[in-house]
Amino acid sequence: MLADVFEYHGWNTYYLGAALPMKSILNAIEEYQPDLVALSVTMAPYLKTCKDIVGAIREKYPNVKIAVGGRAFTTTEKLWEKWDIDMYADSTRGLLSWANDTFNERLTSL
Repeated sequence: MLADVFEYHGWNTYYLGAALPMKSILNAIEEYQPDLVALSVTMAPYLKTCKDIVGAIREKYPNVKIAVGGRAFTTTEKLWEKWDIDMYADSTRGLLSWANDTFNERLTSL
């Protein structure tokens, strides 16, 4: 749904699917060269995997913005604050608003 909402608001998106291996995510970033990668975690046991993916993205693609969200984060006492991310979103609306502000600001400063 997130990809659909972003597309409705004029963004180009690439939905990669669920439970994608880290290597596939990194390959997709190499291929598509996105400005933003949004990762969602539904179940708490996968938070460690998400953190590892965030670290790998940050290491290999330091200029890509990273956002995380999803139900698994709701009971983690703000775990995301310890991660090297650009945005934690608890709603699609919040992420869309942040992305529009962040990237419009960047475009107007060029």
